[in-house]
Amino acid sequence: MLKATFAAGCFWGVEATFRQVIGVVATTVGYMGGHVDNPTYEMVCTGKTGHAEVVQIDYDPEKVTYETLLTIFWQSHDPTTLNRQGPDIGTQYRSAIFFHTPEQEKIALASKVQQATQFPNPIVTEIVPATQFYPAEAYHQQYFEKKGLGSCSIWMWLKEKNMPVISRFLGIIIAMYWDDHTPPHFHAKYAEYEIIVNILTGVVEENFQNMYLSGMNYIKMN
Repeated sequence: MLKATFAAGCFWGVEATFRQVIGVVATTVGYMGGHVDNPTYEMVCTGKTGHAEVVQIDYDPEKVTYETLLTIFWQSHDPTTLNRQGPDIGTQYRSAIFFHTPEQEKIALASKVQQATQFPNPIVTEIVPATQFYPAEAYHQQYFEKKGLGSCSIWMWLKEKNMPVISRFLGIIIAMYWDDHTPPHFHAKYAEYEIIVNILTGVVEENFQNMYLSGMNYIKMN
Protein backbone atom coordinates (compact mmCIF):
# COMPACT_ATOMS: atom_id res chain seq x y z
CA MET A 1 0.00 0.00 0.00
CA LEU A 2 1.06 3.57 -0.69
CA LYS A 3 0.13 6.85 0.97
CA ALA A 4 -1.18 10.11 -0.45
CA THR A 5 -1.97 13.25 1.53
CA PHE A 6 -4.12 16.14 0.35
CA ALA A 7 -5.46 19.39 1.80
CA ALA A 8 -8.53 20.77 0.06
CA GLY A 9 -10.57 22.65 2.62
CA CYS A 10 -12.68 21.12 5.37
CA PHE A 11 -11.45 17.55 5.69
CA TRP A 12 -14.93 16.06 6.27
CA GLY A 13 -15.99 16.42 2.64
CA VAL A 14 -12.56 15.64 1.21
CA GLU A 15 -12.45 12.35 3.09
CA ALA A 16 -15.98 11.44 1.98
CA THR A 17 -14.99 12.01 -1.64
CA PHE A 18 -11.92 9.77 -1.53
CA ARG A 19 -13.63 7.01 0.44
CA GLN A 20 -15.81 6.38 -2.61
CA VAL A 21 -12.80 5.65 -4.83
CA ILE A 22 -12.07 2.02 -5.75
CA GLY A 23 -8.54 1.24 -4.65
CA VAL A 24 -8.60 3.53 -1.63
CA VAL A 25 -8.15 1.14 1.27
CA ALA A 26 -8.29 3.55 4.21
CA THR A 27 -8.53 7.25 4.99
CA THR A 28 -7.66 9.29 8.07
CA VAL A 29 -8.29 12.98 8.54
CA GLY A 30 -5.81 15.05 10.46
CA TYR A 31 -3.31 17.87 10.47
CA MET A 32 -0.03 18.42 8.60
CA GLY A 33 2.34 21.21 7.67
CA GLY A 34 2.47 23.04 10.97
CA HIS A 35 5.03 23.87 13.62
CA VAL A 36 3.28 22.73 16.81
CA ASP A 37 3.41 19.18 18.14
CA ASN A 38 0.20 17.27 18.81
CA PRO A 39 -2.22 19.99 17.73
CA THR A 40 -5.90 19.78 18.60
CA TYR A 41 -8.74 20.83 16.33
CA GLU A 42 -9.30 23.93 18.44
CA MET A 43 -5.62 24.88 18.13
CA VAL A 44 -5.59 24.38 14.36
CA CYS A 45 -8.76 26.47 13.98
CA THR A 46 -6.94 29.50 15.40
CA GLY A 47 -4.67 29.47 12.34
CA LYS A 48 -1.65 29.86 14.61
CA THR A 49 -0.21 26.34 14.40
CA GLY A 50 0.45 26.43 10.65
CA HIS A 51 -1.32 23.13 10.04
CA ALA A 52 -3.67 22.35 7.18
CA GLU A 53 -6.66 20.07 7.51
CA VAL A 54 -5.69 17.02 5.45
CA VAL A 55 -6.86 13.57 4.51
CA GLN A 56 -4.22 10.85 4.46
CA ILE A 57 -5.03 8.03 2.07
CA ASP A 58 -3.80 4.44 1.97
CA TYR A 59 -4.29 3.18 -1.58
CA ASP A 60 -3.56 0.14 -3.70
CA PRO A 61 -1.56 1.32 -6.76
CA GLU A 62 -2.70 -1.72 -8.71
CA LYS A 63 -6.30 -0.51 -8.45
CA VAL A 64 -5.94 3.27 -8.52
CA THR A 65 -3.03 5.42 -9.64
CA TYR A 66 -1.64 8.52 -7.99
CA GLU A 67 -2.56 10.41 -11.17
CA THR A 68 -6.20 9.42 -10.69
CA LEU A 69 -6.14 10.54 -7.06
CA LEU A 70 -4.75 13.89 -8.19
CA THR A 71 -7.52 14.30 -10.75
CA ILE A 72 -10.09 13.73 -8.00
CA PHE A 73 -8.22 16.18 -5.77
CA TRP A 74 -8.38 18.95 -8.40
CA GLN A 75 -12.06 18.30 -9.08
CA SER A 76 -13.10 18.16 -5.44
CA HIS A 77 -12.29 21.77 -4.51
CA ASP A 78 -11.33 25.17 -5.87
CA PRO A 79 -7.50 25.28 -6.03
CA THR A 80 -7.49 28.96 -7.07
CA THR A 81 -8.70 30.47 -3.79
CA LEU A 82 -5.94 31.22 -1.31
CA ASN A 83 -6.59 29.93 2.21
CA ARG A 84 -10.30 29.55 1.52
CA GLN A 85 -12.89 27.03 0.38
CA GLY A 86 -16.38 28.47 0.15
CA PRO A 87 -17.34 29.92 3.54
CA ASP A 88 -14.33 28.29 5.25
CA ILE A 89 -11.54 30.85 5.57
CA GLY A 90 -8.08 30.41 7.09
CA THR A 91 -4.68 28.90 6.37
CA GLN A 92 -5.93 25.56 7.73
CA TYR A 93 -8.21 25.37 4.65
CA ARG A 94 -5.42 25.94 2.12
CA SER A 95 -5.03 23.79 -0.96
CA ALA A 96 -1.95 21.57 -0.75
CA ILE A 97 -0.44 18.35 -2.01
CA PHE A 98 1.93 16.73 0.47
CA PHE A 99 4.12 14.34 -1.49
CA HIS A 100 5.67 11.25 0.12
CA THR A 101 8.21 10.38 -2.59
CA PRO A 102 10.17 12.17 -5.33
CA GLU A 103 7.97 10.36 -7.86
CA GLN A 104 4.83 11.78 -6.28
CA GLU A 105 6.37 15.26 -6.39
CA LYS A 106 7.16 14.88 -10.09
CA ILE A 107 3.66 13.67 -10.90
CA ALA A 108 2.01 16.39 -8.80
CA LEU A 109 4.01 19.19 -10.43
CA ALA A 110 3.16 17.93 -13.92
CA SER A 111 -0.50 17.57 -12.95
CA LYS A 112 -0.62 21.15 -11.65
CA VAL A 113 0.70 22.45 -14.96
CA GLN A 114 -1.83 20.38 -16.86
CA GLN A 115 -4.72 21.51 -14.67
CA ALA A 116 -3.83 25.20 -14.95
CA THR A 117 -5.73 25.42 -18.25
CA GLN A 118 -8.92 24.16 -16.59
CA PHE A 119 -9.41 27.10 -14.23
CA PRO A 120 -10.09 30.78 -14.94
CA ASN A 121 -7.66 31.92 -12.22
CA PRO A 122 -4.13 30.82 -11.27
CA ILE A 123 -3.80 27.71 -9.11
CA VAL A 124 -2.44 28.49 -5.64
CA THR A 125 -2.03 24.87 -4.48
CA GLU A 126 1.15 24.18 -2.54
CA ILE A 127 3.19 21.10 -3.48
CA VAL A 128 5.39 20.35 -0.49
CA PRO A 129 7.01 17.36 1.25
CA ALA A 130 4.86 15.40 3.68
CA THR A 131 5.77 16.13 7.28
CA GLN A 132 4.55 14.78 10.61
CA PHE A 133 0.91 13.73 10.34
CA TYR A 134 -1.31 14.12 13.39
CA PRO A 135 -4.63 12.22 13.21
CA ALA A 136 -7.62 14.36 14.11
CA GLU A 137 -9.92 13.59 16.99
CA ALA A 138 -12.10 10.47 16.68
CA TYR A 139 -15.32 12.39 16.09
CA HIS A 140 -13.86 13.89 12.89
CA GLN A 141 -13.10 10.51 11.32
CA GLN A 142 -15.65 9.48 8.63
CA TYR A 143 -17.75 12.40 9.84
CA PHE A 144 -20.30 12.38 7.02
CA GLU A 145 -20.83 8.63 7.29
CA LYS A 146 -21.52 8.97 11.00
CA LYS A 147 -24.04 11.71 10.24
CA GLY A 148 -25.68 9.69 7.47
CA LEU A 149 -24.47 12.04 4.73
CA GLY A 150 -22.73 10.82 1.58
CA SER A 151 -21.07 14.18 0.95
CA CYS A 152 -21.48 17.85 1.69
CA SER A 153 -25.01 18.69 0.56
CA ILE A 154 -24.13 21.98 -1.10
CA TRP A 155 -21.89 20.12 -3.53
CA MET A 156 -24.71 17.68 -4.28
CA TRP A 157 -26.99 20.67 -4.96
CA LEU A 158 -24.44 22.09 -7.40
CA LYS A 159 -24.33 18.78 -9.26
CA GLU A 160 -28.13 18.60 -9.44
CA LYS A 161 -28.19 22.10 -10.96
CA ASN A 162 -25.48 21.09 -13.46
CA MET A 163 -23.17 23.71 -12.03
CA PRO A 164 -19.40 23.46 -12.68
CA VAL A 165 -18.32 21.25 -9.81
CA ILE A 166 -14.60 21.66 -10.57
CA SER A 167 -14.91 25.19 -9.22
CA ARG A 168 -17.06 24.11 -6.29
CA PHE A 169 -18.73 27.01 -4.51
CA LEU A 170 -17.75 30.26 -6.18
CA GLY A 171 -20.86 32.10 -5.08
CA ILE A 172 -20.89 35.54 -3.48
CA ILE A 173 -21.67 35.30 0.22
CA ILE A 174 -24.02 38.13 1.05
CA ALA A 175 -24.51 37.66 4.77
CA MET A 176 -24.23 35.29 7.72
CA TYR A 177 -27.30 34.73 9.92
CA TRP A 178 -27.80 33.17 13.34
CA ASP A 179 -29.90 33.26 16.50
CA ASP A 180 -30.37 31.18 19.65
CA HIS A 181 -32.86 28.78 18.08
CA THR A 182 -31.73 28.29 14.48
CA PRO A 183 -28.43 26.89 13.20
CA PRO A 184 -26.24 29.50 11.49
CA HIS A 185 -26.81 29.99 7.76
CA PHE A 186 -25.12 31.90 4.99
CA HIS A 187 -27.06 33.71 2.30
CA ALA A 188 -25.33 33.65 -1.08
CA LYS A 189 -25.73 34.25 -4.78
CA TYR A 190 -24.62 31.54 -7.16
CA ALA A 191 -25.19 32.08 -10.89
CA GLU A 192 -28.90 32.89 -11.25
CA TYR A 193 -29.74 31.44 -7.84
CA GLU A 194 -29.99 32.99 -4.41
CA ILE A 195 -29.56 30.31 -1.79
CA ILE A 196 -29.49 29.84 1.96
CA VAL A 197 -27.12 27.19 3.28
CA ASN A 198 -27.18 25.63 6.73
CA ILE A 199 -23.56 25.91 7.84
CA LEU A 200 -23.76 22.90 10.16
CA THR A 201 -25.14 20.46 7.57
CA GLY A 202 -24.26 22.07 4.24
CA VAL A 203 -27.92 21.67 3.19
CA VAL A 204 -29.15 24.19 0.62
CA GLU A 205 -32.54 25.54 1.67
CA GLU A 206 -33.80 27.29 -1.44
CA ASN A 207 -37.20 28.00 0.10
CA PHE A 208 -35.84 29.52 3.29
CA GLN A 209 -37.60 32.90 3.35
CA ASN A 210 -35.55 36.09 3.56
CA MET A 211 -38.32 37.60 5.68
CA TYR A 212 -37.63 34.93 8.30
CA LEU A 213 -33.93 35.71 8.21
CA SER A 214 -34.67 39.37 8.79
CA GLY A 215 -35.47 38.56 12.42
CA MET A 216 -32.06 36.97 12.99
CA ASN A 217 -28.67 38.44 13.82
CA TYR A 218 -26.57 38.95 10.73
CA ILE A 219 -23.25 40.20 9.39
CA LYS A 220 -23.11 41.59 5.87
CA MET A 221 -20.20 40.11 3.91
CA ASN A 222 -20.06 42.61 1.05
